Amino acid sequence: MTQTRKYKHDSLIAWSGGVESTALVVWALEQGYNPLCYNVLSYWDPRTITQIQSTTAMSKKLGVECLTMENVVYGDLQPNELAGGTPHTYDFDFWMYWGLKIWTINWGIDALWYGNNTGRDVDGDGKGDKTSDCFLKCKEGTKLMASGLRPDRPFDIVAPYERPKMTLWESIPDNIKPHVYSSDRHVDMRREPLYNRQYR
Repeated sequence: MTQTRKYKHDSLIAWSGGVESTALVVWALEQGYNPLCYNVLSYWDPRTITQIQSTTAMSKKLGVECLTMENVVYGDLQPNELAGGTPHTYDFDFWMYWGLKIWTINWGIDALWYGNNTGRDVDGDGKGDKTSDCFLKCKEGTKLMASGLRPDRPFDIVAPYERPKMTLWESIPDNIKPHVYSSDRHVDMRREPLYNRQYR
């Protein structure tokens, strides 16, 4: 896909370093896009440090720009106390907030892309996140804020590349796979027979 670019970046990807978002970055590059990626570092959540290390290593190998957005305010809210708050309510809020902030100053971008699978329908695993009340409310709230900040510009939150999770994993280049970070607690993605049984 050949594109004439007026702006440096033409897409914005929330990149956690997991299977879905990494497959999305790879797909975007294969389609000829020049994505601006970002991840979120929360100092109270040590998992995000590993995610940053993963996306940093992969961004260098893939040749993409990846920003690290830092949360410095304590945000370990109790999910069950919030509407639709499983499994990690505040994560949606922070990821969409930073995506919105980046969008406001990057005029070539009209949507925030996130990774998603079409396999498991479980909270915490891509497709399940998308169907949670928390995700939907954060998504609609973020779009509403965008319409107030830049009423003359489009903004959406979409998953443009949805496939079964094993298909997503197989689409990732072999030299990138060792760096993929998965927060999936149900299965070790590198134990392929079990992974196939869970996700196909």
